[in-house]
Amino acid sequence: MQCFGSCSTQTQTVTEKGVTYYSALPTDDMSKYPPLRPPAPVPPPAPMGEQVDAQVGGQAPTPTQKRRDFVGGPMGTKLVTGIPGIGEKYGKKLNGKGIEYARQVYGQFQFLGMDEARFIQWLKEITGDNSDHHHKACFEALNEFYKNFPA
Repeated sequence: MQCFGSCSTQTQTVTEKGVTYYSALPTDDMSKYPPLRPPAPVPPPAPMGEQVDAQVGGQAPTPTQKRRDFVGGPMGTKLVTGIPGIGEKYGKKLNGKGIEYARQVYGQFQFLGMDEARFIQWLKEITGDNSDHHHKACFEALNEFYKNFPA
């Protein structure tokens, strides 16, 4: 949150299914802000039969192809495993925390201010793994996606 003049905020953390979410709330007169609404329900992924985008000719896509596919189009209903740096292993860990879609990871990326260190720390906490290579690949893909499709 960016403040001009005087501004005071209160940081709130919520942990749900082992995932910690952070928020900064202004502590001034809340009546001028619209009421919070619960998030819209997440639609199921589009039926794709065999996941052709995940496998080409029975082989997993190369990292560069996976990155091109991810950053080249809208987020839609892409699964977390569609994000470069997140394969089946991390995908299962994220699914176990209630994170199924790439847009959920992208939302956390934006919420953390698109800050590499904060995002990678959050991803390490979620996956329980310290592999900087995979976490950095994920951050870089989300950052490139943001540049292609700014909010």
